[in-house]
Amino acid sequence: VLEVYDDGRWETVQTPLEHSGRVASVAAGVDPRGRLWVWHDGDPATIHWYDEGRWTSVRLPFRARSATDVDEPPLTMDPFDTFLHDRRGALWLLDADADRLVTLGRNDEVVAGPELPADCVPVALDRRQRVWCRYPGGLGVVGPDGEDVYDTRRSGLPSFDVESVAVADDRAWVRVQRGRAEELLRFD
Repeated sequence: VLEVYDDGRWETVQTPLEHSGRVASVAAGVDPRGRLWVWHDGDPATIHWYDEGRWTSVRLPFRARSATDVDEPPLTMDPFDTFLHDRRGALWLLDADADRLVTLGRNDEVVAGPELPADCVPVALDRRQRVWCRYPGGLGVVGPDGEDVYDTRRSGLPSFDVESVAVADDRAWVRVQRGRAEELLRFD
């Protein structure tokens, strides 16, 4: 069920979310039009959105990937689960088969972003449509054409585990774990 607060009261709304078994990952995001989008791994080929009191479900022509598909522990502070927002607020998902970010266009057509390296787990998009990736032991940035802009593994920084990323304009704040220590790094 979905609990909706509107006009000073709560309303319980039934959802179309169905699954046969335990759901490990549920992700939600809000697009610029105010629609609530929901995806879950119990039915990973379908995405649902709630708008103006009703649900719409769309079959995805690709396989979405969530953080639970990755062998590493999930991110903690601002976890990448399924959706990323671009500067206009549009929601992007990771097509696990093609290793690229995709979004649904105006008529639910799929719009593809850059191809990503196989070990990239997208964690943020910046205003230049660059994808910030969590790698085993580091952080990378992939440009809108798929070019490798930056990779901490080649920069001389010691290896670290990315816990979360927050991007504003062209600056990123990255919370990392190095052994037992947690640090906050700023990338300009």
